[in-house]
Amino acid sequence: MDRHSNGLKKDTHVVIVEDETIIAMDIQQCLLEFGYIVDEVASTTEEAVFYVDKYQPNIVLMDIKLKGSPDGIEVVDIIQQKYKVPVIYLTSFSDEETLKRAQFTKPYGYIVKPIDENQLNITIMMVLLKLKDEQKKIVGEVINMGDNYTYNIKTKNLYLLSEKVNLTKKESEFFAFMVDRLNTEVSYDEIIKNVWYSNEIPTSTLRSLVRRVRNKLNENLIESISLKGYKVSNK
Repeated sequence: MDRHSNGLKKDTHVVIVEDETIIAMDIQQCLLEFGYIVDEVASTTEEAVFYVDKYQPNIVLMDIKLKGSPDGIEVVDIIQQKYKVPVIYLTSFSDEETLKRAQFTKPYGYIVKPIDENQLNITIMMVLLKLKDEQKKIVGEVINMGDNYTYNIKTKNLYLLSEKVNLTKKESEFFAFMVDRLNTEVSYDEIIKNVWYSNEIPTSTLRSLVRRVRNKLNENLIESISLKGYKVSNK
């Protein structure tokens, strides 16, 4: 397969989580040669969570047997609770119990060590194709919100990859109103008037609602405008 011809690779960001330095360097070099963007290499649980939060990569390559506690599987569980980033496990021969635990995190693939560079590329390409197909399943008029989020205007549903984000009725009304005013600063008063249909609701109630929504999303989706209001932008 030609290393530089496939458009799927363009702007594909990857975070590598591998605690064996030589293996991590080899993987990084292979990815760079194939045309991927390596945001960072993590060797610990803390680094993995930090870099995923910082870079919001398209794919995470995760050592299934990451040393220490929690291990790679537990780290993936932590990451996916908030970010839903597609994960490919890096694994040598593992016991059946470990593989069963890994399956519960719904990985997009496995790459067996020692790493074969062609298998590495093919596996990532298959994941990118799967992600593209998943996006096609979201029908209707769709806005790309960035960071793997899309918003369906007709159904007024927000998706992370192909998975619907579960918002309450009031949270959904707030987000739909902000999408209607996409890329525009909206004052506290205007939001309150159009979401609660009242001028008597305190600003603290709005702030509490926004905080709950942010806890379910990438916080960057909702921008705070100091002492004024909020803004939702697509990237």
